[in-house]
Amino acid sequence: MKVPRRRAWTAHKNIWVVLLGTILLAGALEGAARLARLPLPDIGDLFLIWSTTSQRVFTSTGSRVRTQAELVALSNPLMEFAARPAPGATRIICVGDSTTAGWPVHPRGSYPSWLRAMLPDLLPGRSFEVINAGFHGFDSFRAEDAAAQILAFHPDLIVWRAGYNDYQMFAARHLPTRAEAAALSARLWLTQHSRFYNLLRWLCGVRSDKVPGVPWLKPLTPAELEALAADYRKNITRTIAQARNAGVPIILLDLPYAAAFDPDSGALQSFPRLAHILRTLAQEEKIPFAALQDQLPVRLFIDNVHLDSEGYRLTALALCRTLSEHGLLAPRAQWRWGRLRPARAYAHALGLQDNEFLSHLHVGLALFYLQRGDASRAEAELREAERIAPNADLVFQELSQRSNPRILALLGAADRKLGFRDRADRANASARSASDN
Repeated sequence: MKVPRRRAWTAHKNIWVVLLGTILLAGALEGAARLARLPLPDIGDLFLIWSTTSQRVFTSTGSRVRTQAELVALSNPLMEFAARPAPGATRIICVGDSTTAGWPVHPRGSYPSWLRAMLPDLLPGRSFEVINAGFHGFDSFRAEDAAAQILAFHPDLIVWRAGYNDYQMFAARHLPTRAEAAALSARLWLTQHSRFYNLLRWLCGVRSDKVPGVPWLKPLTPAELEALAADYRKNITRTIAQARNAGVPIILLDLPYAAAFDPDSGALQSFPRLAHILRTLAQEEKIPFAALQDQLPVRLFIDNVHLDSEGYRLTALALCRTLSEHGLLAPRAQWRWGRLRPARAYAHALGLQDNEFLSHLHVGLALFYLQRGDASRAEAELREAERIAPNADLVFQELSQRSNPRILALLGAADRKLGFRDRADRANASARSASDN
């Protein structure tokens, strides 16, 4: 039976009207969401975008360079520096992940900060600019893009470390099916470009940390581990070639780890192999390698890979010794080791003994240990934070903003043990209020 031409035209017209109306409505809602400036992608979404796509780490405005705003939102240190080094200054750029950024004592307790403090004493009369280009989630996949950016800022030396995040990120970039890859790409595009999409997710209570099947948490098969190692070697080799072609010396930094924490971690099993690849490449390419695994006792580790400020100090010291041995920055005979000051002098100069900084540090560690399920250690960190806090409200104000009843209850218990009854009552009342909400 033939459909009358007029009726067919009407049906087609209705479809186009619906489609056009839907597009206009979506556009109007997107415009309203942008005008309201809410909501932006949450922290988990930002990390997912950074982890699985190629993103610039720095943005340039005229003669100044700043860390990308999205990376600062992910608790990366904000770095701002001139596009070109000052006349007569030696510029060193330290590239890497959160162990370069210096978590949990970043940025002031990172190894680049210690390096910046030590070098003027070891090489007197010289001026140094040490730039911390360490970012959470950095892996060797983005090495080529990162090196191209870094070389544009005219470094005299590059210190390079990558490998701690390669295991997790490999799975995120090698999804088993095209459908999964397409779904992830669509989600990332909408997250980056549509505030209305983010608003819908927020209204529906969907958070990135509650989305099941996060791809990089899947354990890798033996074949995937072989592919990971091959990719890692290729990525680091390209980075070395980029630096060499630009005439910039590069030094590779070891991947020290502590197996005492989370010994069954798949990522942990990859560290010895990746570190071996680094050492082997350094020998083959005849470039310096700063060995660290045997120089950092387990007591200096916060977790499998992150160090306390003393661990980062020893990292900077080992790096200086490697530079001296290879005649980088200056001939070996010009290094003045006798001028190196005691560790506490540098710690004071870096602000690592400031009670407010230390209090915030212990609060951050308390949250970290609570997330890992270690409530007793979290409470111990809170006791130390309260004990040294410069005022009675500092810790409570920081934690009350999070509305996390568990951490507030632990704060109450910590205050009770310290004999701060009023503070304990305040924290417990806030914990009950957070639970009710």
